[in-house]
Amino acid sequence: MWRQVFVLWAVAWLGVMALGADWEVESQWSFSLEGVEGTPHSLSPDGGLLLTWSNEVGVCLYRTQDLSPLGCFKPLEGAESPLWLRLNSITWSPDGERVLFSVADGRLWQLEVGTGTLEWLPASTAAEYVAFSPDGEYLAVGGGGYIVVAPPGALAEAPVARYQGTLRGLVWRGGALFYGLVPPDGETFEIWQVHPAGVREPTRLWSYPYPELVLEALSPDGRYAYVGADLVDLESGELERLTGEHTLTGFSFSPDGSAWLYSYRTVRELAPWGVLAIRAVGASVADEEILLEEEREIHLLGWADEIAVLVLLGEEQQLLFLQLSVQG
Repeated sequence: MWRQVFVLWAVAWLGVMALGADWEVESQWSFSLEGVEGTPHSLSPDGGLLLTWSNEVGVCLYRTQDLSPLGCFKPLEGAESPLWLRLNSITWSPDGERVLFSVADGRLWQLEVGTGTLEWLPASTAAEYVAFSPDGEYLAVGGGGYIVVAPPGALAEAPVARYQGTLRGLVWRGGALFYGLVPPDGETFEIWQVHPAGVREPTRLWSYPYPELVLEALSPDGRYAYVGADLVDLESGELERLTGEHTLTGFSFSPDGSAWLYSYRTVRELAPWGVLAIRAVGASVADEEILLEEEREIHLLGWADEIAVLVLLGEEQQLLFLQLSVQG
């Protein structure tokens, strides 16, 4: 899609590009983020829209092909409330036609992308995290000690799990729901699995003595869980280090699940550098391929349709697009 609507960025590139033996950057282009409201958050599933948000303007949408705005959206009721100082979660529907976001008071809002309609979705539990089924027909809502499942906006919901502690992420992958949990003692982080119909009791898959972790994503095959800093192999129970001693700033599974793409911050000669790297699933840090190095911070936003999208921080913030391909 992007290859048909984008003009290659012809400005001389000031960064240092290092291409590995298997992956390469075929082309790249960028846009200035000047005039874009809010902080970049995520891309639509097809990569065609950029979502930003802030307490002042709410949730904003921009076309990634030229950063033209679709608008900013925020409930009029309580628009200046301190509850808008943070969002619990922002979730795209699989078809990219809806965006759900929950605010600090537990209310859940739905934005229809095509019409710009913003509406409140009632839920029987506080909406801390939400997850769509793969077909987009059902919605799981977690919070307040319960996880419930129903079609979006339904008046009746089916409780599928009850938990004690603090919910730290909710992901629907294939025929199972996965959720992160910090138990009441606050000493560990756990990953649990439950059937979306609630036909079986939840199963604890993994536990680790670091309660700051969050379940953010699962690989397409459901084997690896991204927990905000590293990966967990849910089959072996081992923790896969992504960047070693460096600070991770962004991560994405490849669309087909064969590779891990990630950005991190490092220091060289007392100066901060940003790095974009990639490696095959299961490979070690030593096997990573460096795709991009910049003398400023890099944040990976997402990877869709063979295009990786990054935010470059600095005096002039930019949205950078890289078309990636694997060789051989």
